Amino acid sequence: MIRSLLAGGASLLALDMVGTAAAQDLAAELETLRALVEQQQQLIQQQSVVIASQETRLRALEAQAGRPPGVIRASLSEPPATVSQPTAGAGAQTQQQQTPQPAPSPAGEPPRQADVEIAEGAGLRSVLTPPGRLVVEPSVEFEQTSTNVFFFNGVEVVETILVGDVEITDADRDTITSRVSMRTGLTNRSEIEVSVPFIYRDDRVSSEVITAGGGGATVNDLSAFDIGDVEVTGRYQINDGNDDWPIFIGNLRFKTNTGQGPFDIDRDEGGVETELTTGSGFLALQPSLSFIYPVDPAVFFGSASYTYNISRDVDTRIGGAQIGRVDPGDTVGLSFGVGYALNDRTSISMSYEHNFISGTTTESNGVDVEGQSFDIGSLNLGSSLRLNDRMRLNLGLRAGLTEDAPDVAVTARLPIIFDLF
Repeated sequence: MIRSLLAGGASLLALDMVGTAAAQDLAAELETLRALVEQQQQLIQQQSVVIASQETRLRALEAQAGRPPGVIRASLSEPPATVSQPTAGAGAQTQQQQTPQPAPSPAGEPPRQADVEIAEGAGLRSVLTPPGRLVVEPSVEFEQTSTNVFFFNGVEVVETILVGDVEITDADRDTITSRVSMRTGLTNRSEIEVSVPFIYRDDRVSSEVITAGGGGATVNDLSAFDIGDVEVTGRYQINDGNDDWPIFIGNLRFKTNTGQGPFDIDRDEGGVETELTTGSGFLALQPSLSFIYPVDPAVFFGSASYTYNISRDVDTRIGGAQIGRVDPGDTVGLSFGVGYALNDRTSISMSYEHNFISGTTTESNGVDVEGQSFDIGSLNLGSSLRLNDRMRLNLGLRAGLTEDAPDVAVTARLPIIFDLF
């Protein structure tokens, strides 16, 4: 009897111990599960914050472009339709021959940047202006160029003693170009743009000639304001940029000769200009290929171009030279750069542009004279600020890096979007 009671007590004690152990294991498992649930809840909260931030950014980008979802902004650098400034030919003592100047400056054709919209939807990534939309873009650019030329014709006796004639020329050229551009989409893959520039130029050239019999100084101060060369540009998007490919755009620009060219202005008996040019004086055709490669939040871009300047018979007399046919040198241009979005309203960009301008061939007194070639290299810095859903302010700074390039240029552009239908 006693043994049975002891055995039963032992069994109950064993069962109680097993139950306690099971309860402890269950409590530990519940605690582990509770900690895991809390950890998952924290991860969910973090993901919710990230999703909310991305949705805010997406809405801002959509409002920025004024387009359906999936629209972002970028910047594509385009080379200028540069036309080399022809010389007057042998025997004509023009001011341009006395003081070399880069060709793009008098022609009023500064490098420009075109806004690009990258829209994703319905299987198409479009970077051009859509049909039914008109973009009007007023802009103004100030460009400054200074050159100093020291010419000596004689004998150098020692390092600091010169026997002969010395000519010192200092030229300061300021150009202000106000331009109105309008572009609209023809299809989802094509657009057309018309650009009308008005150019103000102010040139101050001082020359001093020192000879054994004395010396003399002359100052030539000229200014001009007139229309420049009107341009018409067509663009076509070649591909969609899918499968991690860049987006390629083909461009064709036609430049007129509506501005006053070097053979349209008045000159004195010696062939020195008494007026300033506001255009190149020649028609030009520029095919180019551009690319855009968006890698959020950056956009890589670049272009390659070839400018063909159409020659013509000038048939005029400058100084002692009879000028016949003039063939302006063609231009090969390359550019590349990157843009970076700082936030949903502001972006910055940096690019390098290089243009090789071959020499102009001028028929002077029945003899073809080959002019010198130019290398125009410049560093471009830009910034963009979205003012509202319809307007954006773009500022640019261009610094010349080669000897023939303009010293500095500052540009302000204000693209304004209008919905036609």
